[in-house]
Amino acid sequence: MPAPGTNETFGDVGYSGVSLNNRGETAFIASPSFNNFEFLFEPRPTRAINDESVWTEAGGSGLRRIAHEGPGLPGDATYANVARPLISDQGETIYHGSFSGQPAATQRSAVNILRNRLGHTDVVVAAHGSIAPSTSVTYFEIHRPSMNANGDVAFFGGVNASNFQGIWAEVGGEALDLVARRGDSAPGTTGTFRDLSEILTFDSSLAIGSAGHVAFRGAFFSDRTKGAIWLANPTGALQIIVGEGDVAPGANATFHTVGPPRVNGRGELAFSTGLSPTPNPRGSNDSGRALWRYSTETGLVLVAIQGQQAPGVDAVFASNHINFPTFRDPALGEGGHAAFAASLLQGNVMTESIWLADPSSELKMVARQGDPAPGTDDIFIDFGTSTVNARGQLAFSARTVEFSPLHHGIWAQDRNGVLRPIVKAGDSLNVNDNPATPDLREVQYLSFSEGGSFGSDRITGFNDLGQVAFFARFTDGTSGVFVSNAVAVPEPSSIVALGPLALMYRSRMRWAGH
Repeated sequence: MPAPGTNETFGDVGYSGVSLNNRGETAFIASPSFNNFEFLFEPRPTRAINDESVWTEAGGSGLRRIAHEGPGLPGDATYANVARPLISDQGETIYHGSFSGQPAATQRSAVNILRNRLGHTDVVVAAHGSIAPSTSVTYFEIHRPSMNANGDVAFFGGVNASNFQGIWAEVGGEALDLVARRGDSAPGTTGTFRDLSEILTFDSSLAIGSAGHVAFRGAFFSDRTKGAIWLANPTGALQIIVGEGDVAPGANATFHTVGPPRVNGRGELAFSTGLSPTPNPRGSNDSGRALWRYSTETGLVLVAIQGQQAPGVDAVFASNHINFPTFRDPALGEGGHAAFAASLLQGNVMTESIWLADPSSELKMVARQGDPAPGTDDIFIDFGTSTVNARGQLAFSARTVEFSPLHHGIWAQDRNGVLRPIVKAGDSLNVNDNPATPDLREVQYLSFSEGGSFGSDRITGFNDLGQVAFFARFTDGTSGVFVSNAVAVPEPSSIVALGPLALMYRSRMRWAGH
């Protein structure tokens, strides 16, 4: 397919993830060359050097290229790499890339973060070598940012000084400002922030909610180094939420570890922790895990804990001894719903499952290993990370045949909570905008960006309307980006009615062919 506004054609699109906003617009990385994939559990592309570019639909004017590897970016910069973009509901796209011409050892950290808005010159949010706000020193390292639905940004960075680690945020149209920095007093403790880089290397450890709350997992030092979660409100006031060694309410234990937080627009948090001593210990491999939510109204509330009897599954297993042995980190929606994956233990048999907690923390199982997978003749074998939107709809990827990524699919709940198939390997998708001349191609491989929480980093393929964006590679080697309306809640301004040949997929599809 011709790449709009260029003399090139798309070779591959969206293979590193698709970012979807609440207007149904997407942003993604594309390449004019074709990638060779090893069909294991993740795509492993081999490609030409300096041929990736950033594409976005933000602003409603159609698909356009805003950045690419090589010369011609804002300020005539030449980039060695560009990373997958983030898209807001306000017509903005955030992207970043590393400069070429740098020594190989430092090229990855020589990064700019830029904000693109249709009809405006791109604005630099933060740049390698620029002065870091609230310091007198310059950035030498900038990690991929998190962005919320309004375009507010938070990121982890390093500066040229002995206390070199920090978090900065740009909230509510205000100037970029410092949130926390190594060596500063850590609120709620007698110590100082320490070793943020070791904790915040992973993007999920830093999240920004739609009202501008910034939540992060960090470490502080008093008598020893301990981990904790802090929350900065939109004005920048910072408070500790939970720290290692604190008493875990209702658990008869203390917090041993803390997981990465998720935050929504109401300033609510969801996160996992390790506990000591381990609840209902079963052996040395126990994680002592528990899931929590936090709000200013309720404080810390226990959602689920290792050893707890899993609610509502007795009839499924014909047993009343089904317990939670462990959990994955949760996702949190704008409406206060939390989604998570958990193991279920019956005797010595362990199975995986997907759960949804409503705003009052009432738990409901959505799917489990061994259940029939809707829309197939198979059963669920395992699950990817789940995500949840503001309406409480849950979406996830899963496999239906063991050890085969070619039996992979995406499922989501409709408005009534019924689990529906979105797309799966073996389906035929129409890549032609004209329903009178359909061009059906068979799906071989799928990629869906669950993203954890919509308020975290905007790399998610599931929005608050219930639309699902995904990357599909076909058996003929072509590939594309799709947006599905199969479980979307119709709204006249944002949902396009399609005929049966469109297979419930909006026909704004980016595809690549030999």
